[in-house]
Amino acid sequence: MACVVVLSSCDDKGDSPAEAGRKYAQEICVCFQKPTETESEDCADIVFNKYAHYGENEDFEDSFWSEIANCEAEFPHWWTGGSGVDYIFDSYYAMHERYAEVVRLSYLIDASLTQEYAHYHELANFSFTAADQAVRSLWDASFNAILNFNYVLANIEHLYDIGLGAYAYEMHAEARYYRAYVNYVLLNYFGSIPRITSVEMPQITQQATRQVIESAILDDCQMASGLSEGNQYINPFELSQMRLRVLINRGAFNEAYMHFMNIYVNGMNLYGWNISVPISPVLHISLPQQMDKHGNVAYPMRFAETLLIGIEVALGRQSINDAAMILEEFDIYNMYDASLDEIRAELPALWNEHLAREGHTFARLKRAGAQTFLNALGQYGATEKHMLLPIPQAIMDANPNWTQNAGW
Repeated sequence: MACVVVLSSCDDKGDSPAEAGRKYAQEICVCFQKPTETESEDCADIVFNKYAHYGENEDFEDSFWSEIANCEAEFPHWWTGGSGVDYIFDSYYAMHERYAEVVRLSYLIDASLTQEYAHYHELANFSFTAADQAVRSLWDASFNAILNFNYVLANIEHLYDIGLGAYAYEMHAEARYYRAYVNYVLLNYFGSIPRITSVEMPQITQQATRQVIESAILDDCQMASGLSEGNQYINPFELSQMRLRVLINRGAFNEAYMHFMNIYVNGMNLYGWNISVPISPVLHISLPQQMDKHGNVAYPMRFAETLLIGIEVALGRQSINDAAMILEEFDIYNMYDASLDEIRAELPALWNEHLAREGHTFARLKRAGAQTFLNALGQYGATEKHMLLPIPQAIMDANPNWTQNAGW
């Protein structure tokens, strides 16, 4: 159906949100019939301001997207880029499901490898190979998610053109954070991986280095943080937590300390849980899984993880006082005169008590070094090569210039 409504200057405040959304879509369609891009954008700005007071009303939004599909075919090629506004939002909604799937798979793989829950028996007994489906499933889910995030990032600029900048900011922040998280998962399990910034899987002659992927993760977190400032699209403490994980793996203890203190001193908000330190040992180790705003199961950052990584950071900085202070959060006192090794010896039991089956054990054992990894898992068949999963064999066959992980 063609849009033939002329741009009206009348006040629409008496309309219901659904009716206003329909009018907004029709007037935007008129804007995109203007002869030039500049004229269309100027027109869209006027229309956006006219309807801005409806905010994020659900009826308004649903009506807008339903109506605008009727004239989307008339949008000029410089706006659609061969896709279209409805496809951008479909990709945005799919983005949350893809992220949740990567989280789910990574938790199951972590639990299987570390003997916490043998969902994948071939991983639990370390009999898996590069051809196993469990390995391939995480690889495929992760890179399909990244391509999805990249598509959203490549197309959200078009939303500014029709006066939907507020949506674009939220999409941008979430896509950046999700991409950082998934790249972290891939780095943790597979080591050297390709860095993908395109919307389709390119032909890649070699993997990126760990340092390149870590820098990309930190850059995405920085961008998401800037976009979320004042808007809380992404919990700022989740962003600090992600950077904390990357920096401690790098051995950048002083920089990691800054992000740890940002969480520790300022408290945090987890999907409605307002928490300030000092807090009870029970509360900070028993936050439930909750649903995020998109209806997916959310696996929020855990304050217990922050504290335990904080102890590792303190050990890396050789600060016994900081480590002893954090241990008091777990009701372990009088450690100010302990040695670094005595404090380090407290960590395995604390990780096992407070963060078992939560997707952190594999990364934590690797951080502690090969000997700790083998002491914990060698009896189940693990060798040093199992500190990384193999790149799936089908991927190696398709990319003969790539380097398989050592031992595989």
